[in-house]
Amino acid sequence: MDYTVLQETTPKFPPHIYTIDSDGMLIAFQNGFTYEKHSYSNRPLRFSTKGRTFRTIVPYDKNLPKYITTKDSCTCKGYMFYRKCKHIQALRNQ
Repeated sequence: MDYTVLQETTPKFPPHIYTIDSDGMLIAFQNGFTYEKHSYSNRPLRFSTKGRTFRTIVPYDKNLPKYITTKDSCTCKGYMFYRKCKHIQALRNQ
């Protein structure tokens, strides 16, 4: 899955961080103040940049990891369908 990580720079808006897939859908969100993370990999949400400004934190790069993995979630299809995957298991075993 290809993805880009954006940080909101719109004046008077919190500096939230958004992970967008190659189709322009929101797959992860991090609150800019509390750093609380939310994953929408099992059901991506529509995302619009209209009227807002962002800076690119992580542009899509073939050398970057293919999936975004935390100890509780992953953007791979295995986690999406079965709620289990080898990426989370590997991260927990580190």
